[in-house]
Amino acid sequence: MSSFDKTKSQKIEKHINEKLLEHKKVENTISQTVVFYWDTARFNKSKPFNYKGICRKISPNPYNVIFDDEKVKNYMTRESHLDKPWQDLCYVVDIEFTEGKSKPVYKITKVYEDQTFFQETEDNEN
Repeated sequence: MSSFDKTKSQKIEKHINEKLLEHKKVENTISQTVVFYWDTARFNKSKPFNYKGICRKISPNPYNVIFDDEKVKNYMTRESHLDKPWQDLCYVVDIEFTEGKSKPVYKITKVYEDQTFFQETEDNEN
């Protein structure tokens, strides 16, 4: 029989609490205005989710992204802004964090075009 030390037990408890919180958020569907940026953008038409994004205010993990309408999708996935590719920009959006078919997704319902900005990564700042 093995025993857990206090550190290991605290890590397990923290992980369980994070998962419970994540599940609770999905059940309640979070809808809020947040800063959003792209984690990956794939262009494989055979997959239903071609985009993954991050909203640090909701979770540090990337989630699949769907769009409420084509205007929002076009602005965030087909147009460059501020002389930068759309993949490198941060967007202020209204977003819903909701249940998808197999896992949670971000549904972007509105983009605040006048608040789009570019943020240097830590690697490029020095």
